[in-house]
Amino acid sequence: MAVKGTKRDTTLFLSRLVAVMCFMSLPFASSKLSGAPGAACVDLTPQHGSNSPQTSPSPFTISFSPSSFSVNGTLVTVTLSGGVFKGFLLTAQYEDSCVDQSLMPGVFTPVANTKMTCNNGAVTHSSPNTLSPLSFQWTPPTTSRGNIRFRATFVQSFTTFWVNVKASDVLVDSAVGAGNSTCDPSTTPQPAPTGTIQKDPGCGTTKGCYSDCSGSSCGFLMTWAPGPSADNVLITMSSRIGNAQNRYFAFGLSNDQEMGDDSVNYCINAANGVYSSYNDGKSNVQLTNSQDGVSSITVSFDSGVLTCSFTRTTAGGANGRLFALDKPYTILWAEGPGSAAGAGRHEQIPISSSMAVSLQDFTADITGGVDFPLVKAHGSMMIAAWICFASIGIVLARYFKDVWKNQTWLDQKIWFQVHRTCMVLCLLATVAAFIIIFVEAEGYSDIDDQAEGIKKAHPILGIIVTVLTITNPIMALFRPHPGTKNRPIFNWLHWAVGTVGYTLAVVTVFFGMEMDKAGAPDYTFYILVAFVVWQALVQIILEILQCQGRKNVSVMKDPLQNSAQDEMRGEDSSGNKYEMTDISGGSPPAASPPQGQSTLAKRVLLAIHIIVVIAFTVALIIVLNVVEEEDDD
Repeated sequence: MAVKGTKRDTTLFLSRLVAVMCFMSLPFASSKLSGAPGAACVDLTPQHGSNSPQTSPSPFTISFSPSSFSVNGTLVTVTLSGGVFKGFLLTAQYEDSCVDQSLMPGVFTPVANTKMTCNNGAVTHSSPNTLSPLSFQWTPPTTSRGNIRFRATFVQSFTTFWVNVKASDVLVDSAVGAGNSTCDPSTTPQPAPTGTIQKDPGCGTTKGCYSDCSGSSCGFLMTWAPGPSADNVLITMSSRIGNAQNRYFAFGLSNDQEMGDDSVNYCINAANGVYSSYNDGKSNVQLTNSQDGVSSITVSFDSGVLTCSFTRTTAGGANGRLFALDKPYTILWAEGPGSAAGAGRHEQIPISSSMAVSLQDFTADITGGVDFPLVKAHGSMMIAAWICFASIGIVLARYFKDVWKNQTWLDQKIWFQVHRTCMVLCLLATVAAFIIIFVEAEGYSDIDDQAEGIKKAHPILGIIVTVLTITNPIMALFRPHPGTKNRPIFNWLHWAVGTVGYTLAVVTVFFGMEMDKAGAPDYTFYILVAFVVWQALVQIILEILQCQGRKNVSVMKDPLQNSAQDEMRGEDSSGNKYEMTDISGGSPPAASPPQGQSTLAKRVLLAIHIIVVIAFTVALIIVLNVVEEEDDD
């Protein structure tokens, strides 16, 4: 019997080890799931911890056609090829060192599973899907500054990547010619320094302001001041758009903190104008008179910064679509592609001001956007449910039935009581988080059709996880008695539902941290990776200890025989049927007498495991609720 059990346990151990290793590989294989982080824009280096780029020649190449370009000329097709890669970052840079190397000329048009980044000067992956080959249309810049070389970083896996891979040829600026330098000022004008947006010193005193400024540096800035007459206000908006074409930014006046029935004004560089529109649910509609309520428009562009100034009437109009400025509103700020014909779909969730403000209050100074408390509560509960409660409960059920063999708590075995408590807490937290997010989203989450794959997958996986979480305890209520022919079927189903639910839940937490409203910084990804590695390592060690302990078990003799028979029936001394027997229906692990050193090692590891998962849980909840999101631009 001992030999047979050992073979079965070894087979089960190997199958679970394969599953664990597959689970561990998910976050590593996908590179950064939502694309290159903002820090990579500087030197094209992905933020993959201490891993260094490859020094061998890159197997991946960059090609393009045609071989030359002219300003505002024909599009250039840029192709990445050479094999399978999981992630990439592609940009264009001027070849001459005398030209500002931080400039990223031209604009790439994203394709499926990709997105723009680095102030729209580069393109990167937006999902973990395998990519290759991949082609983009590149729009030449509007100013001639010299020849251009395409550069890219390719990620094959979390630890294998090539940085700053250059196209073998230079894309020739037809106004300069092949082999010619632009370092002579007579050849082409030198670029101005990279533009910045500075906080207006009048904010909060002579003019109202809404911005995302950190200190004196801003990503966007909106100010309002008294206009030339009493019935209007002077509004100025600035945002860094790089060299992107047909780019808009907008503010909306809302009666709540959600996009819905809002009055909007947007500025766009392609048409050099300011226009009036309104939000009708999730769509933006231009007013019949597209410049209703605005006048004295000026538009300027300097070193990547677009600035629009105009006066807006304080009176309403357009049948209520143009709001009167007679009360406070929540300000929504959004950016995206558009034209004079209308503003396109914003690329990120609009930033909502933390409080309502009147555009006739010239002492207001609002920085930052509103938090999403229900989203944070949802995420915090899911972290507690699956990173803490489920991780402890699963380990106890699998590996600790033999540790407190003759000890009970409230007439039940200790391992079972703790396991049941953890899984009930997991169930309650999951259901509460499920309800909270449905309240926040006012139903099923309406994910943008253009959103990244992982963002669209998150609510679907969340529903699946919740269904599995509810299903497992319901199954347990109707489990067959130990020793009956259907008990092994239940054991396998209970294990499968729990394992699949746990695996999907952790993956869903990964995806959830990428959601815009979560506002989690990039390094949250690595905290989750560290947790996965720790959980897998603990289970592997416990499997080894479990198998080692059973290898030394001999046939039991009295006085343990009666106790062993009770365990095989799945009963305690009071006849309570709670015990899951071995998953295949054979003798349970608890029938083995505790092995002294093995049991002590397991107890010590359990104590460490509980401390570590609580630390991971606390760290993730703090990061989600306290730490501000890093700027990926």
